[in-house]
Amino acid sequence: MKIANVLAATGTLALLSTGAVMAGWEWTFPNGPDNCWTGNSCANTTTNERIYSGTSSNSNPAPGVTSTAWTEPSGSNLNQRYLGSYGGGLGVINSQGDGDHEVDNQGWIDAVLLNFDSPVALNEVTFGWVDGDSDFTLAAYTGDGDDGGTDLSQWKYDQLTTKGWEVIGTYFAAGSASQPDVASGGDPVSFSVNSGNRSSSYWLVSALNPKLDSGLASFANAYKDKFKLHAAGAHAPVTTPPPAQIPEPPVMWMLLLGLLGAAGLNRYRRFRLAS
Repeated sequence: MKIANVLAATGTLALLSTGAVMAGWEWTFPNGPDNCWTGNSCANTTTNERIYSGTSSNSNPAPGVTSTAWTEPSGSNLNQRYLGSYGGGLGVINSQGDGDHEVDNQGWIDAVLLNFDSPVALNEVTFGWVDGDSDFTLAAYTGDGDDGGTDLSQWKYDQLTTKGWEVIGTYFAAGSASQPDVASGGDPVSFSVNSGNRSSSYWLVSALNPKLDSGLASFANAYKDKFKLHAAGAHAPVTTPPPAQIPEPPVMWMLLLGLLGAAGLNRYRRFRLAS
């Protein structure tokens, strides 16, 4: 095979290997106490979880997702709570006097855990209802599971980053952590998240959370954050192709000698023909 053909084949192979499948997936969390739509399940009164199917913009089907509600009472590990479904989306029900039935940081800090059937790169969240403000902290589990990091009942928020969790970011309705919180009103609001395209099967959507995101320790939260999780969007994990293999020096020398030999043979043939 000619060298040019080898290079052309290598280039084609490289192009094929970089063609990552980018699936457009979306999950909506519809209103209703039963939530028994096709593909979705009612809230399980034993495990307090809700299961949803997703939609796909292409032939790559969206994985299902199981959602649960969590909060951290004072002096306690994270506790699972009842996950309610309302007009604006999913909310967390705590004890009387600690917030209402939304995801909030009034007293205890609430969160919704999204457990997908396979890893996804979450890139959008939508709150269908907001009261006061909609700042939130997003984290993903990127550990290996050996330490039980996905069992939130074993830990407090400030322990999660030592148990395989990674803070993806804290997102502000005002657009900047240096600005005071800006009340967003009751209108739906969507956020683009995870610009680094991190992938995980476990995603934790929490009201603005200084306990989880240590970078917020000195942040003054002027408005309490209260929202209901209406929808989430994601795509398939982005795969990075392995770097092209560079031939070892002996192989390169053999190729060079082969080329020189071929060139010398051609010159010898031309010389014979000329004589």
